Amino acid sequence: MTIKFILLVGIFLTYNVHGNFIIPNPLNIFILAGQSNMAGRGGVKGGIWDGIVPQECQPNKSILRLSGNGLWEEAIEPLHKDIDVGKPAGIRISSTLVWARIAVKSGGILRGILWYQGESDTVLDVDAFSYKEKLKNFFLSVRADLFSPFLPIIQVAIISGNDTKRIEIVRQAQFGTRLPNVQCVDPKGFDLLRDRLHLTTPSQVKLGQMLADTFLKSPAHPVPAIMYGYT
Repeated sequence: MTIKFILLVGIFLTYNVHGNFIIPNPLNIFILAGQSNMAGRGGVKGGIWDGIVPQECQPNKSILRLSGNGLWEEAIEPLHKDIDVGKPAGIRISSTLVWARIAVKSGGILRGILWYQGESDTVLDVDAFSYKEKLKNFFLSVRADLFSPFLPIIQVAIISGNDTKRIEIVRQAQFGTRLPNVQCVDPKGFDLLRDRLHLTTPSQVKLGQMLADTFLKSPAHPVPAIMYGYT
């Protein structure tokens, strides 16, 4: 199980009329992590993005992203333009920690992790059958390293991969994650691109709404998951 994509998104409500961001109030920080379906491949044909941005994804000055240079900036598509480029398939917990520390030093509060990964674990039986234990250990390790044992985690159940049987094994592992404040959303039935692996742009929008609704309805979300020791 590897991570190829990590993005930190901050949401806040205070900025001045000149558009220069003020951060006296805590940023609400979300870690978006996983692989290519988390980064998004909608609108990409022949390796080229069509540049179409849905209305739901238009820039908003209250939504920032942590750039590849470690600076907060307005979140503008493609969000991963300087992050999901030339990264090896072994980005793990250490990268998450580095980015989270930078984010929290700016006065942010870590609110949760959005996790979409698992398709690459449907290639071999050994990966599919060991996924449940690896996923549980990964979540526990991330929470421990972030000093937030109950940090909300919302994962996306995979709907595509290399083998139908192994896809179902990984899905059952995701639904069977018995940890507090860990939820799983299911985009089963959402449209895929012609590669039968990645979600289409409309499907990505629907998934984003599903993740947001799940977080807002969660009884755990009003409780700040603060990274003590990094401020």
